[in-house]
Amino acid sequence: MAANTPLLLKGADLTDQLNAESFVKDSDGSLWVALYQRCVHLGCTVPFRDDCVSFKCPCHGSHYNVDGEFLDGPAPRSLDRFAMSLGSGPSGTVTVSTGTLNNTVPHPDPTTRIIPIPSVQCSA
Repeated sequence: MAANTPLLLKGADLTDQLNAESFVKDSDGSLWVALYQRCVHLGCTVPFRDDCVSFKCPCHGSHYNVDGEFLDGPAPRSLDRFAMSLGSGPSGTVTVSTGTLNNTVPHPDPTTRIIPIPSVQCSA
């Protein structure tokens, strides 16, 4: 997410949520998250949809925003996320551990949702 992305949480609430959900903050303020693009409902590949600026499962319609947070549909929770780290130094290499899933990201609610729900409607 770009540094100017509006965030719903602030302060310690934001820090706690970002740490729990495997986000990495870049030196320019942008946030990185590595999503596993498999729907947590039944495992279909979930493509990013430019037309609605979000992820939409083509199999059963589960819908997730750009950071993988559950929006609607039959999925029981948000998309899984891979553990990540940001290297020090000028290159700031992002390392994604594809063998380590953070699969505890729940349905977000007003106390845990990081970014606003997209204003663009996403059809089937």
